[in-house]
Amino acid sequence: MALPKIESPTFMLEVPSTKQTLRYRPFTVKEEKILLVALQAEDIKETEHAIKQVLNNCIVDDLDLDDLATYDIEYLFLQLRAKSVTNIIEFSIEDDGEYYKTEINLDEVKVYFDSNHNNSIELNEEITLIMRDPTYSIVAKLENRSDTDMLFEAISGCIDKVLVGDDQVITMKDYTRDEQKEFIDSFSSKNMRQIEKYFDTLPKLSHTVQYVTNDGETKEREISGLQSFFI
Repeated sequence: MALPKIESPTFMLEVPSTKQTLRYRPFTVKEEKILLVALQAEDIKETEHAIKQVLNNCIVDDLDLDDLATYDIEYLFLQLRAKSVTNIIEFSIEDDGEYYKTEINLDEVKVYFDSNHNNSIELNEEITLIMRDPTYSIVAKLENRSDTDMLFEAISGCIDKVLVGDDQVITMKDYTRDEQKEFIDSFSSKNMRQIEKYFDTLPKLSHTVQYVTNDGETKEREISGLQSFFI
């Protein structure tokens, strides 16, 4: 007699940026091992690869994860983790040298969309950039904005199209790295501040938690980004 096959339930969720509805199943021991190996390696690229691999395994419907923004990936994984393990996680917050325990309900964590975020950046009267929110690989390059090469890679990776005048549409990826660099190097200081604002107002996985200090004061702290939820 063969061993019984354990059927997994399926759940529904909505991709924050596209509003597409997806079916997914909880991860199994097989996928949990993938995550554990990546975490033990303490390599951010390995972790990102493991998260995408687990999502690919567990999402039932067709979806190209490389087309999704970072906050989409983070939200999908957080919801997957909630259904696979538990939706309640214990969390410690450091405040003035003291640590306070609280809990987070992962079902309540959402993607925060800043009303000041705009994917259209008007460089001048003739030229407008149409941006796309960054993927995992691009966000990693944004971590050190003082590195000009990394910053260039992040900016070029997020420029989807360039509108010139009323009728010319240029696709950024159709040009060489040198051509893209020459174009970006021509930006004014004002243009760079516009792009910095675009990056600073990107949608993000966010949740506000409350905790009570030793003297009885109730405080709040915003938690954002996937890594922050598992410290």
